[in-house]
Amino acid sequence: VNIAVITSQNNSDNAESFDQLFFDEINDLLKSKIKVNYKLYPVDTNSFYDKNLNRYIKNVNQFAEKIYQNNDIDMILALDLTINQFLGLRDNYPKPTFLPLALHSHFMNFPRIGNKSGKENLHYLTKDSDLYDEILKYQQIKEFQHIYIIIDKMHSSLSDSPMFIDFQQKMLENNYSFSLSTYDGNLQ
Repeated sequence: VNIAVITSQNNSDNAESFDQLFFDEINDLLKSKIKVNYKLYPVDTNSFYDKNLNRYIKNVNQFAEKIYQNNDIDMILALDLTINQFLGLRDNYPKPTFLPLALHSHFMNFPRIGNKSGKENLHYLTKDSDLYDEILKYQQIKEFQHIYIIIDKMHSSLSDSPMFIDFQQKMLENNYSFSLSTYDGNLQ
């Protein structure tokens, strides 16, 4: 099995140790029954940066597409944090893809059916937390009464989600005020 590993080009020693933990676990899981070859694809996600969010995501997908088209690769393991966040937004996954660092998948609008992605070849690990609980944690550090939330247009449908409606209700019940705005992805 040939696994493409997307890793940060700017790896520190800690990040390399973190990557090695994944390799060790995969090797241990397979118990030498399957030979695994890792092909590293170091990426500098700053090179994808674009002030327009949609172009930024397109740049990430173009990078991934080159890996998907490589006939020598059987699956993708993304160990770069930025790649994890944006690769989960693709429409299709030509090869098995594992995103172990998908933060707040419900905010990113990752596909989900029950505890699975519901998309063929997409697997991810996530730590979803309640937005209101996160705000209460911040309140312990810095007191406030008003919060301003900015959502990019691509995720503006989240404001109608049951999760966000529940958040709004909790905020109002506890005498917090908030504003919600969307932006078009242009960071100028």
